[in-house]
Amino acid sequence: MNPGPPTLLLLATDFPPTAGGIQTLTWEVYGRLTDILRLAVAPAGAAPGEHAWPLQRTRHRGGKGLGAVAYLHEAAARLAQQRAAPCLLHCNHLLAAHAGLWLRRRHGLRYVVWVHGEEVTKSRFPKLAAASLRGAAAVIANSRFTAARARDLMNGRGPEVHVVPLGAPPAWLAAAPLAPADGGGAPVILTVARLCRRDQYKGVDTALRAVAELQARGVAARYRIAGEGDDRPRLEALAQALGVAERVEFLGRVPDEGLMAAYDSADIFLLCSREELTTRGLGFEGFGIALVEAGARGRPVVAGRSGGIVDAVVDGETGLLVDPQSPAAVADALARLLREPELRRRLGAQARARVQSEYRWDITAARVRALHQELLRP
Repeated sequence: MNPGPPTLLLLATDFPPTAGGIQTLTWEVYGRLTDILRLAVAPAGAAPGEHAWPLQRTRHRGGKGLGAVAYLHEAAARLAQQRAAPCLLHCNHLLAAHAGLWLRRRHGLRYVVWVHGEEVTKSRFPKLAAASLRGAAAVIANSRFTAARARDLMNGRGPEVHVVPLGAPPAWLAAAPLAPADGGGAPVILTVARLCRRDQYKGVDTALRAVAELQARGVAARYRIAGEGDDRPRLEALAQALGVAERVEFLGRVPDEGLMAAYDSADIFLLCSREELTTRGLGFEGFGIALVEAGARGRPVVAGRSGGIVDAVVDGETGLLVDPQSPAAVADALARLLREPELRRRLGAQARARVQSEYRWDITAARVRALHQELLRP
């Protein structure tokens, strides 16, 4: 009997309706691969439009600790029933690859695993994480920096690591960017980031100090921060202490349907992410999907020269890269863009053109499809 066409199994630890970058990646990429997707397993929940997927929801909702263990145990049992060759299991997170490793050892099911950033450098169980990467047929990373950290964890022993860039929302590229509303006020600088204590590498504190530096220089600007988290009180107190609270607006979590308008209301996008060593490991920006979103809306960026950001931003072409530890350097770049509207326009236009040519979800999905077919080629 001839084997059937090569098919794909998906094990997702992060999946809609919960929100996040990994959820978006999974929905956008594997939603374009449903013609070869035999089964996707995801935690309990419901997402709009999932009827087009061969999707099974587990009883368990996943999460951390014992919840994650229970979910992976149930998900692995379901996937084991679908392991007929030729097929390949895709794990959308390193945590999912722990189940992938068990399925390979127990049932011979080959798998690939996505790595996104800090889960590689801050794993609570680094030996298990390294084994899960080494056991994969391939590793997919969102940037060269993340790929290097995965190779470090594997200590040079493991499969090839493939860098596959991420994408921008299709609707954001279809709609023409809008010019910021000219209400007679100061230009707007925008940051979109989680405001969590564990994610202080995002550098919002440095951004606030840069805004204070602009104020000291007499440069007019307003700073908006879209995002929520347990670090917000500290950042609000810092804005007060720096004397810039009247220039800073904390927007809280902006829903997806309002996010594009938030970008369109800004003149400059700012992300001061740095590489920060903590007791849990190295914190860093794995790629910086917000930078691609800003580019899709034709916004120039000022960003920290760190982590995977150097893949997402071309210095002097789509934005300005700066020392993310230096508020003065950040302020210098912001001041330059604020006083040179033509430079803002040029960098924003080039950023949008780069996103249109390189950072689209259909391109990401095509690269994943090609890798999947290559790995299953006899």
